[in-house]
Amino acid sequence: MEIDVAEMKRIAVIGNGGGGKSMLARRIGSALGIPVLVIDKIQFGPGLSRTPEPELHEIHSAELARDRWIIDGFGPWPAMERRFELADTIIFIDFLMWVHFLWAARRHQAHCDAGPNAPYGDLPEAPSLERMFAVLWKVHEEYTPRFREIFNGYRSVKNVVHLRSPEELDAFAERFGAPPA
Repeated sequence: MEIDVAEMKRIAVIGNGGGGKSMLARRIGSALGIPVLVIDKIQFGPGLSRTPEPELHEIHSAELARDRWIIDGFGPWPAMERRFELADTIIFIDFLMWVHFLWAARRHQAHCDAGPNAPYGDLPEAPSLERMFAVLWKVHEEYTPRFREIFNGYRSVKNVVHLRSPEELDAFAERFGAPPA
């Protein structure tokens, strides 16, 4: 994980839900003065309806055209592939599956404890616990193996940070100072 932080200008943060992607993206963005685009904020509307793909593509493409960016999250597969190609740094959060389930369940419970009108991360509303777990499992089974393969191929030409535990995430995040207020 020996990366020159000053060289990080176009950063893709990816990994299964409940792993701290958004927290890390915001912390890096705050420390380096780089704008952060959270895909969930543009991908989902009321009722967790999906933004039409042409609209999502337009926003995503405009972000990719910038000199500096941090993009957190998924989106359509072709958009992710383009993002990975253009990124100088890819941060891949790849914990054991039980950690993603546990952290996502804790976030869900905190939301329920806060009341029905409380914000739910970067989503316009909370998904059901069943739906959330189904998405986590799908990402684990279908996307994570593809990410591992793709990112291994990028190691010789890009900064690839593969965080495999909460401890590794914390140690990497500490490089960027205190979390934003």
